[in-house]
Amino acid sequence: MYLKRLEVAGFKSFVSRTSLEFSPGITAIVGPNGSGKSNLVDAVRWAVGEQSAKNLRAGRMEDVIFHGNQERRPVGRAEVTIAVDNNCGSLPLAFTEVAFTRRLFRSGQSEYLLNQASCRLRDFQELLWETGKITVVGQGELDYFLQASPQERRQFLEQAVGLQKYEARRKDTQRKLEETETNLVRLGDVLAEIEQHLSGLEDKVHTAREYRRLQARLEGIEAERAVLAANELAVSLEALNHKYAQAAEKVAAAAARLQAGRTAHLEANQALEASVSRQETRQSAWEKVSREEAQLQARLETCQREILSLERQAEVLAGEQQRTSKRLEAMLREEADSSRQLQAAKQAMREAEETLASLEGRLARAEKERAETATAVPHMQSRLMEMAASLAGKRNEISLQEQAERILRQEVSKLEKEALELAQTRASLEEKRQSLVAEGAQLLQKLGELAAEREELGKQVSTLEAAAAEVEGQYRDRRSEFDQAAAQVQVLRRWQDNYEGYYPGVKAVLAAKDKLGKLDGIVGTVAGLLEVPSEYEVAVEVALGAAAQIIITRTPSEARAAIEYLKSTRAGRATFLPLTVARPRPLPVELLGVLQWPEVIGLAAGLVRVDADYAAVAGYFLGDILVVRGGAVAWKLAGRLKFRVRIVTLDGELISPGGLISGGRQRGGSHLLGRARELRELEAGCTRLEGVLAALRSRLEELRSSREMVGSRMASLEAEVGKLREQERSVEQGRARLEAELEGTAARREVLDFELAQARAEMEEASRNGRELTAAAAGMAAGMAVLQEDLRQAEAAGTRQEEERQALREEANQVKLQREKWQQEIKAAERAMLRRQEEIGVARAELAERKSQLEEISRQAAAAQKLAGELDGQLQALRGAVEAAALSLDEARKEVGRGQEACRHLEAECRQLEAEVGKGQAQVFRLDLERTRLQAEYEHKGREMAERFQLAAAQAREFPVSGRSQEDLARESEGLTTAIRELGEVNLGVLGEYARLDERRDFLRQQQEDLLNAKNSLQRIMDEVTALMARHFSQQFELIAQAFSQVFQRLFRGGRAQLYLNPAGEVLATGVEITVQPPGKKLQSLSLLSGGEKSLTAIALLLAILQVRPTPFCLFDEIDAALDEANVDRFAALLREMAGNNQFILVTHRPGSMEVADLLYGVAMDEPGVSRIYSLRLPEAAAARD
Repeated sequence: MYLKRLEVAGFKSFVSRTSLEFSPGITAIVGPNGSGKSNLVDAVRWAVGEQSAKNLRAGRMEDVIFHGNQERRPVGRAEVTIAVDNNCGSLPLAFTEVAFTRRLFRSGQSEYLLNQASCRLRDFQELLWETGKITVVGQGELDYFLQASPQERRQFLEQAVGLQKYEARRKDTQRKLEETETNLVRLGDVLAEIEQHLSGLEDKVHTAREYRRLQARLEGIEAERAVLAANELAVSLEALNHKYAQAAEKVAAAAARLQAGRTAHLEANQALEASVSRQETRQSAWEKVSREEAQLQARLETCQREILSLERQAEVLAGEQQRTSKRLEAMLREEADSSRQLQAAKQAMREAEETLASLEGRLARAEKERAETATAVPHMQSRLMEMAASLAGKRNEISLQEQAERILRQEVSKLEKEALELAQTRASLEEKRQSLVAEGAQLLQKLGELAAEREELGKQVSTLEAAAAEVEGQYRDRRSEFDQAAAQVQVLRRWQDNYEGYYPGVKAVLAAKDKLGKLDGIVGTVAGLLEVPSEYEVAVEVALGAAAQIIITRTPSEARAAIEYLKSTRAGRATFLPLTVARPRPLPVELLGVLQWPEVIGLAAGLVRVDADYAAVAGYFLGDILVVRGGAVAWKLAGRLKFRVRIVTLDGELISPGGLISGGRQRGGSHLLGRARELRELEAGCTRLEGVLAALRSRLEELRSSREMVGSRMASLEAEVGKLREQERSVEQGRARLEAELEGTAARREVLDFELAQARAEMEEASRNGRELTAAAAGMAAGMAVLQEDLRQAEAAGTRQEEERQALREEANQVKLQREKWQQEIKAAERAMLRRQEEIGVARAELAERKSQLEEISRQAAAAQKLAGELDGQLQALRGAVEAAALSLDEARKEVGRGQEACRHLEAECRQLEAEVGKGQAQVFRLDLERTRLQAEYEHKGREMAERFQLAAAQAREFPVSGRSQEDLARESEGLTTAIRELGEVNLGVLGEYARLDERRDFLRQQQEDLLNAKNSLQRIMDEVTALMARHFSQQFELIAQAFSQVFQRLFRGGRAQLYLNPAGEVLATGVEITVQPPGKKLQSLSLLSGGEKSLTAIALLLAILQVRPTPFCLFDEIDAALDEANVDRFAALLREMAGNNQFILVTHRPGSMEVADLLYGVAMDEPGVSRIYSLRLPEAAAARD
């Protein structure tokens, strides 16, 4: 496996997408300081998941996105892709090439892609970083390793030998173990708290259970009382049903007598029907002759309209013929114009082809010049790369000094920053400690507040339960009222639907109209058309008498149709009044002088409301009836008017013409006139009661909901108290931890002050050496600047030639487009000429067709004129027959009028019988209303048992009763109620709370046992992982120590080095020490070595680790900067040997390192802030020079 490709876009100085191809072996990346070489190292480190902006030499992570310069704007994202060759299958993926991509947007959003598929950062780390598949060593990191403490060196070696996954597992296990111990402590506290709370609830639980026992007994007593009351209602209802059946039988007998009495009236009606039949025959004859006359008149008018239409069509066709001729002439002119335009387009196309041939010749010459310039630029770039390599070698020593100074500056900056951070940390810790003290006081205060709130919520529960009981009682009372009103509405609707109170014949006619859809001409009964105020209902109904049941029709023929229907169905008899014959009765002259009397209310017709279409009906029946307030006034007026006017009082006394007097008082019942009003009033009352019931239900639900909310709040209070006590313990632990940290920061500050003074002295010495070396390298840069200027001019010439070539191409393309345009226009003109020739042919055909149509219309007009003359003669002959039929129809109508007068006399004789039937029906109504009331009360009692005691009707019948009386049960109920009241305030919510706490106690005990088992299991896992880590580290450390000794001797040409653990003992807790003895020197510690010896020692350890644990590819950033030429050569030779097992990518300035490279990349910054890549394969370049 090796690194195959690196793609960078928008990352630091690499703004444009840049791709670097790699192969197995060694690749060197060279270039001047500040050109962006280390940015490539940062790109690889960032791509494989680096999360620290500091390790990427950035203040924050968004700083890695290109931030722009004077000529370029900032970009919106950074993207880096590293592609790895996986033909060997080292990565556990079924791909021969694996691409790792990381993106970062300025919004802070990040993306990780594996072969362009989204994945997690952890997937990257598991595949590469944490499994040792890649090694990245940045500038100064080797020196940091040597200067690190023994414990820090051991941590570095743990990563090198692959202990990361074991360490991660051990840390995860340790974290879980600590969390388990914390949970055990918290569980113990919670259990103790629950035990204490349960002991305090026992008395309240005993009271609540006693309350429930008494309440259950009370509900049983009340249920038995309700069952007994329902049984009593059932007995009363059965007796009332028997009375109702007897009364209904009497009404049926009276109705039969009424039917026999109306037989005579039927015979008179039959005679009338014969007269009506003759009238209808003559009416039909007259209508037939009239229709024939109308038909002839219509045919004559149709014929005349047809003649006018034909004349208009002839005019239209003549106009169209003229327009078609003009359009034909215009099309012939357009055809000639199109021919001329076609010739002009062909000439323009020939000119465009000649221009195109000239441009193509010029374009060929421009491309030849561009090729010559493109050949010269690579030669100049090659020379520039060679000079850059030479200049890098000369600047090597300067870089060593600069690097040393930079490291020292970084160390000073690091120490100063750490000192500042330490001071800030100490201030922050002190502030946090004070904050925790204040937080502890607040928690104690809040615990007291929650205890008071919990006591208040208990009182609210009792109040809400009492309010709910009161609302429930109000709901039952209103429900009873509603059931009674609904029962009355039901009875009145049934009477209205069944036409109760009407004669059988009237019922049959109304049912045929409303239910069967027959007898469309029926308007309704007199009682149904009149709307009477409630105070006049009795007076108007007495005044109407049996006339209230007269049926109003629109015409006499519709009245006859209704009579025929009664005959055919044998449904009874009825009286009808057609609207066409109804006339208001004239006002008697005698009434003019008495209408102004104070006790006279007015004429009955003026006291009722009726639709304007039916006003004649009110005048017909009530126009001569006087309504007065009392009987004394009625007698006085009757005497003054000599008993010639019908007078009625408000309480129903009636004085008829001739002195006939009727009076008295009806029993309760529903009048025909007041039935609709009574139904409306009852329905309005039901609607009002429904609103009251809905409001009570809503209030009851609110109270129950409030009770549940209060109970829920009490439960949440308990949970909140537990959380607050847990927070209190956490605050105490945090305060103790902060005090320990404050003591540690004081000791660390003393160490920092000493290290800072020593680092500043070393930095001043390194700065002085760097200034002396910088002056020596200035001359070599001048020659390279001249060559860069020549290269820039050559590239500018190439750019101008390319622009000229592009201009010629664009011009040639424009000419081609123009030529294609002329070709399209020629084709379009040719198609237009063909289309126009077709249109000319169509126009000529239209002219011929118009001429033919004009001739046909002339023939049709002549025929229509002839038919109109014949129809006019027939019409004159038919008009005489119509006049004769009209005279015969008038005679038939007079005969019908005489028959109708005879029927009215017979109708009056039947009214007495109708009054008797009305009284019987009133009694039936009263019994039915009482029966319905008892039924509603019985059903209400059933619903009450279902709602209150959950007893269905079948269960109520089988309910076991004790045999005691209602009085005994009431006394026991009162005693139970007193016992419940003596219990005082009862909190039923405590039962649920006690059950929940008891259940939670059992659950927490089980959880405590599970946590103890988990703790033991985690401890075993941690011991096993620790032993495995110690064994693996010991084995790998021995191998690395041996390899380090061998590599050190090779790089130093002798000497010896030792890597050992100090103190010896616990492998994972000890430190790593290094002692070295360069050739010709005594054994000494690392601090006494020179800078070059330290770097060479660190390189020896790095290469020793790679020999023991080879890495497929390694990226080193200027790790050879501090070496002299001889050491560089030995380092490079060793890299060359190890390249068979490792792929090396070096960022370097040293020629010796460049010479062993298989591939050389140069990094330059031609534009401020923007890096550019040049590549050179050294074996191929050497072969080309030879």
